[in-house]
Amino acid sequence: MNIDFVCNIRFDTQEDMTRNVDKIANDYEGHIPFRIAYNFPIKYATNFIQNGKLFNTEISIKHEYCICYVNKRDVPHEILHAIYFKHEKYRHLVKTLYENLENNLKIYKILNELRYPDNVIIDEFQAYLFSETNPWTFFKIKSLDKQSIKYYQKCVQFLSNIGYKTQNKSKPKL
Repeated sequence: MNIDFVCNIRFDTQEDMTRNVDKIANDYEGHIPFRIAYNFPIKYATNFIQNGKLFNTEISIKHEYCICYVNKRDVPHEILHAIYFKHEKYRHLVKTLYENLENNLKIYKILNELRYPDNVIIDEFQAYLFSETNPWTFFKIKSLDKQSIKYYQKCVQFLSNIGYKTQNKSKPKL
């Protein structure tokens, strides 16, 4: 998978990451309490880049997006945010899937309880959907209608076409 547009920054501690990155992420998405990882377009970090580096990590001309994490298990979720940011077609597919789900109010409530602001709900939905091993349990969804399965499969196919393998080990049921 070609993700050379993503700058990956690994921090040693959650405290160090939060202290350094929270302002940037808040400017981009709004305040989200208890973050365990961060993602944002590189343009939001312009004032933090010194001598071509962001938090001691070299910034390339190709970098359009940045993910920050402590634990590598968070990388697939954060990479999905970068893909969502970069690919308009994927954003459209995800938005169509979300809007066609009979359960989207339930999904909204779950993400809202996790304190995600409205402006990132669909982005977070797709990141959890394709990075969790069983997102149907996470979102408390028992089944999908045929139309939603069609849009879900289109999203999976798009991700596969760009070389991203979803973490999802379960298939939606009719």
